[in-house]
Amino acid sequence: MINAFPATGECGGLRLPRFTLGITTLAIALYALFGPAPELWVFDRVAIAQGEWWRLVSGHLVHSDFEHAFWDILAFALIGALVEQSGSGRTRAAAAISLLMVDAWLWWGAGYLRWYCGLSGIINTLLVLLIDQLWREE
Repeated sequence: MINAFPATGECGGLRLPRFTLGITTLAIALYALFGPAPELWVFDRVAIAQGEWWRLVSGHLVHSDFEHAFWDILAFALIGALVEQSGSGRTRAAAAISLLMVDAWLWWGAGYLRWYCGLSGIINTLLVLLIDQLWREE
């Protein structure tokens, strides 16, 4: 059997963006299985206050409609893969920190917002990280 992706995760000098592929696959699967904005998965302020803490993570992985899912997932896949190609290992940390920061902002800074879903907050953090990487390379 031919191993297209060596154990190092590299293929012809390119690193396989495993984290990005994993999150991308998960977001696509959730949309395919549950459709737009599944009630049990979105960030819902009232439900979270009643103890449904998983929504703090799952809300970032589900989307309100097909266009939202398509563009968010595409942007995450492209930007995440580019950041991961640098090999800095900062992609996971940036995604985790941005998830926490977006949740904190949604909870304490945007009390008027009851529902939220999508990868946008994480995408924007990765975009800033990518711009920083490109800036430093020059």
